[in-house]
Amino acid sequence: MKNKTKGRFVTDTFEKLEDLGKSTAKQVTKQAIDTFSPINILENLTTPKKNEKQDNKDKEHNDSNHTPINMDSLKKNYEQQDKKKEVNLKNRLFQLVKEGEQKELQKKKQQEQQKKQEEGEEEKKKQEVKKKEEDQRGEVPQGKVRRSIFSPKIKAKREHFEIRPSQGKQ
Repeated sequence: MKNKTKGRFVTDTFEKLEDLGKSTAKQVTKQAIDTFSPINILENLTTPKKNEKQDNKDKEHNDSNHTPINMDSLKKNYEQQDKKKEVNLKNRLFQLVKEGEQKELQKKKQQEQQKKQEEGEEEKKKQEVKKKEEDQRGEVPQGKVRRSIFSPKIKAKREHFEIRPSQGKQ
C-alpha cells in the first residue's frame, strides 16, 4: 500500500507541474501578444483606462467620513502667509537700509569733527609759530610810553645788550 500512495503522490505532483507549466506558457504568450500588438497599443493610447485599484480607492475615500479638501481656502491661507512673510522681509530690508544710512551719517559727522580738530590744531600751530617769530625778533617798538604823573621817569629799555669778553681781573 505504501507503493501506491507514493506513486499517486509523485504522479499527482507531476500532473500539477505539467498543468502549471502549460498555463504559464499560455499566459506568457498571450501577454506577449497583447503587449506587442500594434492594435492593442493604439487602443491603449487612444482610450485612457483607469486601474481597478484606483477605482476601489476612490470609492473607499468617498464612502468614508473624510471631509473634502477646500482648495480655495488653502490658497487663501497660503497667500496670506506669503503676504505676511513679504511684509516682514520688506520691514527687515527697510531697517537694514536705515541702519546703513545712520552709520554713513555717523561716519560723515566723525570725519567732519576730525577735520575741525585738525584745522583747530593747524591754527594753534600757526599762532605758536607766529609767537615764536615775534619772540625771536624782539619786542616791536610801540612809540612813546606814556608817563604817569606820580611815577618817576621811565628809562628806555635797551633792546640789545652789548656783550664784551672779560678783560681780566681789575
